[in-house]
Amino acid sequence: MDEKPADILEEAASLGWDLLKYVEQKNLLILDASPMFTARMGAGKEKEVDVQKTVEDLASYVKRMGATRVVIDPVGPLILSRDSSARAQEHVRTLVHALQDRLGTTNLLTSYAIPSATGAGEGGVEEFLVAGVIVLSVVRVQNRLVRTLLLRKMRGTAIDLMEHQFNIVKEKGIVLKPIL
Repeated sequence: MDEKPADILEEAASLGWDLLKYVEQKNLLILDASPMFTARMGAGKEKEVDVQKTVEDLASYVKRMGATRVVIDPVGPLILSRDSSARAQEHVRTLVHALQDRLGTTNLLTSYAIPSATGAGEGGVEEFLVAGVIVLSVVRVQNRLVRTLLLRKMRGTAIDLMEHQFNIVKEKGIVLKPIL
């Protein structure tokens, strides 16, 4: 939603991941949805995204490619509404249900957490609708910042609510370290 496909490919390459070969082999498609959001802002007034139509358009790409996984990063522009939090929650509900009903894929949706007074991200209605929630954070440990991963929810799976430190390692990806 927020980055151009060329930028994503370049950032991946800087970590030693050659995504371009998967694009060339038609095993990976990176869609640039930013024009859809630029068009929303035309005529001085923001127009709402038609979530059902967006999912239908996405479903046509999924079918053409035979895709098994879909990532929407970040999902916020699709679901946020200036009207009210109730309207945004309805957008979330519509989006999650439409993705489940229409795509037949494993879906990964990224979102920014809204910090609470305790400093933890607060889950919204989307956390109740989805099967799993993985929280990535940056926390201070002994006067330095470290990345952490918390598996907050995974339906049908017994999980330990423990924060794991991780690094993003060139040519390897996410590497978990011992539990904090």
